[in-house]
Amino acid sequence: MGSLVYRQQGDGVPLYEGELVLRTAGQDVKTNGLLELQLTHKAQVIAHVHGPEVVALHDVERSHQVSIPGGASLEPPASGEEDAGVPLALGQPITAGDPAACTRLVIHVVGPLRVDLTGAVGFRLPGWSLRLDHVVDATFSYVVEATPDDAVTAEDADELVSRLAALFSFVACWDVGVYPYCGLDDSGRVCWIVLAPPRFRPGSAGIRWTSAPEAADALVALAEGMTTLAQDDAADQIVRRAVALLTPAHGTEVVEVRVLTACAALELLSWAVLQWEGWFTELGELNDLSAAARLRLLLQWAGIDPVLNASLHDLRDWATDGAGGPEAIVQVRNRILHPAQKAKWLRDPQWPPGAVVVDAWHLAVEYAELVLLRLLGFNGKYGTRLGPRRAERDLKPVPWAPEAAGT
Repeated sequence: MGSLVYRQQGDGVPLYEGELVLRTAGQDVKTNGLLELQLTHKAQVIAHVHGPEVVALHDVERSHQVSIPGGASLEPPASGEEDAGVPLALGQPITAGDPAACTRLVIHVVGPLRVDLTGAVGFRLPGWSLRLDHVVDATFSYVVEATPDDAVTAEDADELVSRLAALFSFVACWDVGVYPYCGLDDSGRVCWIVLAPPRFRPGSAGIRWTSAPEAADALVALAEGMTTLAQDDAADQIVRRAVALLTPAHGTEVVEVRVLTACAALELLSWAVLQWEGWFTELGELNDLSAAARLRLLLQWAGIDPVLNASLHDLRDWATDGAGGPEAIVQVRNRILHPAQKAKWLRDPQWPPGAVVVDAWHLAVEYAELVLLRLLGFNGKYGTRLGPRRAERDLKPVPWAPEAAGT
């Protein structure tokens, strides 16, 4: 373990070299070329193709589809010639080979996942036994080896990649990419490839709910929780959707946008969890509640204190008297979207002050992270975003853990 199938060479990662079929201007043109992953400016797969026919077609038609013909060797190229041939950016994934011939997958990880490993860590997701290992490469920092319980299908592999992206992004508090990946047969040769640019964001989160030394144990526990939830397809989809909504809240967008995405994750979770847990059997009753009331009930279910944290001075002073945390962040969210009070209309729009929005952002992200941890059955330690800026290693038990009673 720990060995990559694809490695960076120069400014790119060579993925395939050999025969290609270029469909452009309604024609199929057989040619040779190199497929390369580039991340310098944005994540994209580039086809470097050769031949005078290709050059002529490239000048006429800008919409191209590239495929790898059947029977071609899928072994990664020994070296890349990224300056040779006509470069074509590809918008769709390229797949080739036979997934049914795979006995394992090798999945390359791109992005700011930080997990301290002394060796490979094993975990499971539905239908797969997995091992995460650290590698040293300019593009990839980790690799996942995935062994299936049954014969591999493209659909099952796609589901696995989606779950891994959600799991790693939640642990990293940032978009982590899990492309490209390939399948190996019994002899260790590449028999199936899925080449696509990874969906990830350069940079990293300033504050994470876990630390690198604790991340391996957290990842294993969360994977177990995801596997349990996957028995309910709706729960599986909603958790992944909530992570996708929460992840941009750690990003570099203006803080108002981060508040809105964190609140969107909370509203989705409150709507779903209160139904799953049987707190509401009639959807109309749930929908009749305000967003703040649903959020307060969600926190009650999770064992999270709804009292507005004393460190959030600006938010506490700005919110209406008696407002708890749920009411305060919903008030900020509403005022961001609807800045004009009815009596003033457009003459005097009033957005929340910047310091208030920052407090609401921290609180909304804290709530969303804790609810997801509770939903996934996590009983370990986490780092709060509230109070004085914490050291990453300064973790404490989650609020619902028995040992949290004395903290």
